[in-house]
Amino acid sequence: MSLIHDVLRDLDRRQAPAEQGNAVPAALQSSAAARRRPRWVLPVIAGAGLIAASVAFWWLYLPAAHPIHVHSIAEPSIRPVSPATATPPPSAALASAPTGQESIMQTPAAASLSTKAALLRALAAAAPAAPGARLSRPAPSAAPPPPQAAPTAAPTPIPATRQADRAPPAKPASSGFDSTRERALALYQSAQSLEGVDAGAAQEKYQEALRLNPRLVAARLRLAEALWSAGERNAAMDTLRAGLGLDPDNGPLALLQARFLAATEHPAAALAILLALRPAPVGNADYYGMIGTLAQQTGHLPMAREAFANALLLAPDNVRWQMGMGITLALQGKSAARPYLEQSLAAIPAHSSVARYLESLLRNLPGSSSPPSP
Repeated sequence: MSLIHDVLRDLDRRQAPAEQGNAVPAALQSSAAARRRPRWVLPVIAGAGLIAASVAFWWLYLPAAHPIHVHSIAEPSIRPVSPATATPPPSAALASAPTGQESIMQTPAAASLSTKAALLRALAAAAPAAPGARLSRPAPSAAPPPPQAAPTAAPTPIPATRQADRAPPAKPASSGFDSTRERALALYQSAQSLEGVDAGAAQEKYQEALRLNPRLVAARLRLAEALWSAGERNAAMDTLRAGLGLDPDNGPLALLQARFLAATEHPAAALAILLALRPAPVGNADYYGMIGTLAQQTGHLPMAREAFANALLLAPDNVRWQMGMGITLALQGKSAARPYLEQSLAAIPAHSSVARYLESLLRNLPGSSSPPSP
C-alpha cells in the first residue's frame, strides 16, 4: 500500500506545475521555441548569403561586364603589315585604362582591375610574331596560339611586299640577237690570234663572224686586208662594197676602199669617195692625208695643200704628211717647202729614190744658190 501511495503522490507532484499556469523553466523555453520555428527559414537564409557573395564577386572581379567606354592604346612604333593581314584580328582591338570622366564613374578597385586587364591584352597583341613565321601567308582560322615574346636580338620579319622591293632585279635573259653578236665577237677575237699562224683559218673565222653579224666593221676590215694581201683584190673590194652597202657613210670602210683604189691607179675614184663621205671624219689625220695625196696626184694642188695642213694639225710629227706638204709647196714653187723637205730627207734613207726626188725639188726651189750637201 505504501508503495502505491508513493507512486500516486509522485504523480500528483509532477502535474502540479502544469496546473499552476504551465510555468516552464527559462532554460527550456528557447529549445521549445526553436522546435516550433518553420523549416523553410534556413534555406532562405542560405540563398540570401549565396546571392550576396555572387554580387560581391561580380562587382569586384568582373569589371569588363560594366558598359564602360574605353580608348585603344596606340602602339609605340608602326610595324609593317602584309596586305594579307592588313585587317587586324578581334584580339588586336585593345582597350586602355579609362581616363577622365570614365575613371570617375568606376570604383577604384574596378578601375585598377580594368587597367591591368587592358595592359595585359595590349602586351599580348603587341608581341612580335615568331622568327620563323611568314607574314605573306595568313594563318589558318583555328584558335591562335598563346602569344610568345620574340628574342630581342631577332630582327622584325619583313613583309612579302617589301622583300620583293628589296630583292635585286633579275637579270634579263639575253636575246638571240645578243647571243649572236657575242658569238661573232668571239670568232673575231679567235681569228686575230690565228692571223700570224694560219691565214686561211683566220679568213674563215672572219667570214663566219660576218655571217653572224654583218655590221662587225672590225672583222670586215681585217678580212678585206687579208684578202688584199693574199692577192684576192676583187674579193677584198667586194667585201668592202658589201659593208658600205649596209653603212654608206662608214669612215673606216670608205678610207680602206679609197686606199685600194689609189693602189690600183684609180686616184680620181678614190678622191670622189672621200669627198662624198658624210659626215666627214674630221678627227682622222689619215682621212686628210689621203685626200692630200689623191688631190696632189690628180693635180688639185690647193686642195692638197689644205688637206695636208689639216693632217699636220692632227699629227705634227707624221713624216708622210710632212713630205706631202713639202712636195705640194715645191710643185707650187713655194720656198716654204724647204723645211718640210729637209725634215723628210732626215727621216728616210739617204740613197733611196724618194730621197733623190726630194733633193731635186730642193735644188729647184726659189732662192736656192747651190745644191744641199748629201
